[in-house]
Amino acid sequence: MMEQSIASFELAQIKKDIQLAGPNVVFLRADWCGACGVAEAVLPSVEGIKRIHVVDVDHPDVISDSFCATHDVQNVPTTLIFHKGEKVGHVIGIGASEDAYAEKMKNIISNVRRRKN
Repeated sequence: MMEQSIASFELAQIKKDIQLAGPNVVFLRADWCGACGVAEAVLPSVEGIKRIHVVDVDHPDVISDSFCATHDVQNVPTTLIFHKGEKVGHVIGIGASEDAYAEKMKNIISNVRRRKN
């Protein structure tokens, strides 16, 4: 049996989950990023999110996998929102405040929930 690292297993799970009906969030962060902590604290309070995956971009398995390159992640924090495999939102940073970030997330989530498909 082939051994799989925890990080690559988590990444495989993320790739599987983003194919499901959403909204599903992939939040890319780093320990050294102050704004990441602010955004990460806001996410659980945004109603309607089905799944949240938090990914540390400094983990080698994430970078080598090309997930970040595929989804054009160049800065942290970056929040990706998926619905049935389609990226329906991409938020970079937190904006002027945590309230601005929360409002942006609520708008994206609301648009996803209104979709029929």
